[in-house]
Amino acid sequence: MTGAGPQGATAAALARAAEARVPPPGAASVPWTDLACVVACAGFVSAWCASAAGAGPSARLFVAALGAFGTFYAVGTLAWTSSAASEGIAPSFPARLLAGFTVVNTALFVVAAAHLPALRGTALTIGAGATAALAWICRRTARAAPPERLPALLATGFSLVAATLLAQDTIRPTEVAGATTVFRPWVDAFFHVAQIARIGEVHGGAMEDVMLAGFPARLYHYAPYVTPALLKAIGGVSAYGAYGGALVPLGVLLTGLAAYVLVASWWGPWPGFAATVALLALPDAAAQGARNSYLSYHWLQGVGPAGLYGVALLALAWTLVLRGCAHRSAVQLLAGWSLGACTLAYKAQLFVAASLLLWIYPALAMRGVRPLRRAAWLVGSLVAYLGAVRVAGRSASFPVMRLDGSAAAPFLRETLLPNQAPGAFRAFFEPHLMAGSQRAMLAWGAVYVVGAAIGLFAVAYPLLVGHLRRRVEARVLAWPALVIASFAVAAVGLAFDDRGIGTRDELLHRPFVWAYFVAATWVGGAVALAVLSNRRRACVVKALLVAASALLLVVPAARGARGVQAKPGWSLARVEVPTALVRVADWLRTHAAPDDVVQDAHGDPRLALAALSDRRPFVVRFWMRVRYGQEEIATRSAELDSLLRASSEEELRALAVRTRIRWIVLHPGDAPPWPPAFVARPAFESSGFRAYRLD
Repeated sequence: MTGAGPQGATAAALARAAEARVPPPGAASVPWTDLACVVACAGFVSAWCASAAGAGPSARLFVAALGAFGTFYAVGTLAWTSSAASEGIAPSFPARLLAGFTVVNTALFVVAAAHLPALRGTALTIGAGATAALAWICRRTARAAPPERLPALLATGFSLVAATLLAQDTIRPTEVAGATTVFRPWVDAFFHVAQIARIGEVHGGAMEDVMLAGFPARLYHYAPYVTPALLKAIGGVSAYGAYGGALVPLGVLLTGLAAYVLVASWWGPWPGFAATVALLALPDAAAQGARNSYLSYHWLQGVGPAGLYGVALLALAWTLVLRGCAHRSAVQLLAGWSLGACTLAYKAQLFVAASLLLWIYPALAMRGVRPLRRAAWLVGSLVAYLGAVRVAGRSASFPVMRLDGSAAAPFLRETLLPNQAPGAFRAFFEPHLMAGSQRAMLAWGAVYVVGAAIGLFAVAYPLLVGHLRRRVEARVLAWPALVIASFAVAAVGLAFDDRGIGTRDELLHRPFVWAYFVAATWVGGAVALAVLSNRRRACVVKALLVAASALLLVVPAARGARGVQAKPGWSLARVEVPTALVRVADWLRTHAAPDDVVQDAHGDPRLALAALSDRRPFVVRFWMRVRYGQEEIATRSAELDSLLRASSEEELRALAVRTRIRWIVLHPGDAPPWPPAFVARPAFESSGFRAYRLD
């Protein structure tokens, strides 16, 4: 299943040349250019965090970021150069940093999730130990010829700049307009900030729900919050600064590096760089002409940044699985499957969407397997997967996974079409989606979602397959088609999830970001592979590629300036918060103890006070209905009402002890029947917003 022939001599020669420059496992080296990249990444992240927090440069924050990226790089170098799982894949800076982040961040997430103490101490210990081990190995290991470094450096620098441009609405998140402060990101930002604040304060206790202090946290993909939480805890930045400066732009950076690692593992470093440029600089499908804002890659990855980390992890997993299929390496398959399983902790919807293909693909594409054994392997894999889904489906914490097409009509007609802007694209598809038989609607719906979510990349992909079919292995040629097809089938075939785990269309909608990532990076790399096949023009083409990438930065600059998280027709970005409430939250962040419970008298429906104060709420009356903890929310809401009706200071303090509320914030016009002497002495006041200490 190689798909190669005499006409593919150039591509094969390029691949052999790339592999020849790959050091064997155990040949560790630390180029000075990699160290410069570590410092650059730390500098960018510390600057992003300081800007998002509205603060000036901080040496403490830079040292914390430098320690984090130094640890990622050291661990990644050890993992990439001393493990058989990375055999044949160049240990470039993007590969080392991405692998190191995955190992370290996942290990720290396990520490936090297992309620183990000393999360910060564990991070420092891992960093010190990895650095010492790397120094010892480098002293005792002969250095091999390094792979070509320039494309990896360019991909890293391009990813840093593109992340800065695409994350403008989180790096510079606020606009003060008199009595109102406008927060440019999506309203979910406050939820992400609250998660970072809570994880940053885990000292051995159980992870708790961000809406209910002391209440166990629900199942969720918490892993992306760990590194931002550590930057908050060690670097001294606010939780909002860690969200705006680390969670979102760091995720964009990692996806750019992942695009390079994935494509470079097939076709070499320059196509890898082109893949990074295609992903981060070219307009997504919504901006190419499809004009469905609900299927905009950059929008969804901005408002749901866990998707950035899930995509990056899946790309690394597939890098190993595809390599394992080509070289019959069980170690690489197991490593890839393990990384794929870890995606559950980063973006659960992507894990559910990608797990089937990741699991069965080796049975389809492993080199040198006899047909009968291949068929038996495939059947066994499918049976095992379906059995696992059946067992997991018995749990109320697992979403509905029923492939019956029952959600297609409402999803297409009531969710996607209302978000589809008028134009030729809508005019062509709408009649097919609104009329006809169920079978015709499913067929047209699958074509529609592919076009609306992937755009021109879906057109370019088959054209490039035809051009490269004799020069590229079939397993690499066919892989994007299988990913896109699996997304299309899920989008029109799955039933809605009626268990209230998330929104009912999450498994139909969210996975399109993975299909888009695969299509965009494959097409970008394939174009570079095609134009670089002529060695006489290679130097000129590379120079033109670098120049074009610099010019294409205009696209993310313009997109970021408009606000990536702004969505036409929706009012959930640019959230307005009274400036006085922001001042109260800032005061509480510096005067309340880290474990204090701070309660908004109005229930903090958007989590703004909890997020901006970095403190725990007794109860949040969230603006959206959530099923988890509903009974506890009702009970605590009644207790909060009782506290607000207290008429004596003794009753007030007794209720405060029972509820563990140490601080309460009243809004302008609030007049609880508390003793006048108590009401007259708030701990802090700003334009009618008052913070009271209750103990």
